[in-house]
Amino acid sequence: MAVSSVSQEGSSPAAGYPETGWRRSRTTPSLSDVFGTIATRPKGPLWRKLIAFLGPGYLVAVGYMDPGNWATSLAGGSKFGYALLTIALLSNLMAILLQALCARLGIGAGRDLAQACRDAFPRAVALPLWVLAEIAICATDLAEVIVFRWIESFVVALLGVIAACFAVQIVLADPDWRSVILGFAPTTEIVTNPEMLYLAIGIMGATVMPHNLYLHSGVVQTRRFGDTVEDKREAIKLATLDSTMALMFALLINASILILAAATFNEAGKTDVAELDQAHAFLAPLLGSAIAPTLFGIALLCCGMNSTVTATLSGQIVMEGFIDIRLPAWARRLTTRALAIIPAAIITIWYGEAGTAKLLILSQVVLGLALPFSVVPLVMFTADRRKMKALASPRWFTALAALVAAIIIALNVKLIADQILG
Repeated sequence: MAVSSVSQEGSSPAAGYPETGWRRSRTTPSLSDVFGTIATRPKGPLWRKLIAFLGPGYLVAVGYMDPGNWATSLAGGSKFGYALLTIALLSNLMAILLQALCARLGIGAGRDLAQACRDAFPRAVALPLWVLAEIAICATDLAEVIVFRWIESFVVALLGVIAACFAVQIVLADPDWRSVILGFAPTTEIVTNPEMLYLAIGIMGATVMPHNLYLHSGVVQTRRFGDTVEDKREAIKLATLDSTMALMFALLINASILILAAATFNEAGKTDVAELDQAHAFLAPLLGSAIAPTLFGIALLCCGMNSTVTATLSGQIVMEGFIDIRLPAWARRLTTRALAIIPAAIITIWYGEAGTAKLLILSQVVLGLALPFSVVPLVMFTADRRKMKALASPRWFTALAALVAAIIIALNVKLIADQILG
């Protein structure tokens, strides 16, 4: 059955969602001001119906291209060449799978991930998960509302500018494409080399990003669809296509950053480039073009602008979902920025600019360490047939998601052990 363009009342918070399996019933929907406000097409070819669902996936993809991701990719590419491309690819595949679960949770259960945690777990469990989610958002703010169609269009337009900037820079860098292809092949050195593992966890945290799981499960509910199982199944399919296409675009950008760093800094022997201003200064002499650093700066500015929008939105979903406190966007932004600026200011004053680069990479490692506390509940909820009914994830999909969670946890344990044991 096609996705139905029903009225917003038809997709009301209480309609068609049996509450068995949850400790609490649903109350206010996620992003209530814009819940179900964007109409979808009930009939027509797949591409027409998909157009109505395009947008949330690109808001999510923005988070995978924030300045923190730039820092980890620049550091990884300059130090280890193309070797960490395999982590960029693996992290992106993980993100595609997990974001598909987010769409399933938001559409099938009518809850974002924060609301699901609040309604499924005792308060003693939900509150620590909320704190960890807020820490992850502050870590994101360290690196760098309202959902209407024009904001989604603005974000997509900026992504186009970013892609164009990197396309020119990659042409100028002229990388060794054989080495690029080999860089996507896994290597055991990533696990056995503590320094490489540290950057790999940073890339993974910057790519999958805990707060983006909360974000997608909320913004997907801005689409207006029918209440039948068939309507929701098709909505899940279309939302998953949207996020998958957007994340493949994000992989293209992230891989471009790492390839650019490997082709310029690593090959020139500059293996310690982690500061964004270092990269900007080195690009012109290494590429022999004055336009390269300008394009780099424009792309970075666009990424920062996009990340500001999505971080605010994620913070709204997390705070409203976990503790049902509703703040205006400016107050939400002020809170997270105030919390994020304290460690940044201390590091800058104490260690200077070199310390901020290390803090930026550390913030992405923190995201990687926080991932299991978002991923595990997401996998649990979408696999639970009491909660999801007929829209629960297929067993094979749940098995893949559980494997992803196990890999993330294992890498985190290895990283912690390496840091403790020296």
